[in-house]
Amino acid sequence: MLRYRKMKTTNFIYLGIKAHVVCVDILTGAEIWRTKIKRSQIISIVVEENTIVAHAGGQLYGIEKRSGKVIWNNNLTGLGYGYCFLATENSDSSSLMNNTIAAINDSNDSGDGGSGDD
Repeated sequence: MLRYRKMKTTNFIYLGIKAHVVCVDILTGAEIWRTKIKRSQIISIVVEENTIVAHAGGQLYGIEKRSGKVIWNNNLTGLGYGYCFLATENSDSSSLMNNTIAAINDSNDSGDGGSGDD
């Protein structure tokens, strides 16, 4: 059974990397949880209230911020597998887009293509 400590949400950063969304404590660097999702060259994420929304490989996921549990998934049927820019009413979409473009450029420069080993 999982036990949760009280989480002050400003103490965490969320990463989209190698087919996972990962929660890391900013103060200690400790990994809090890791959730496997579909493999993709780029995993886009945005945090809104108690949910992390992640896009990978043509699928959209809703992940509970506290536990890392996938609470919903949408196959985005008919929209393909390309890059996806995420924004909410409370987010700065230009920053998200710039960060995603930088990640795409880094991925292309490295020749990795996001297909590293798990």
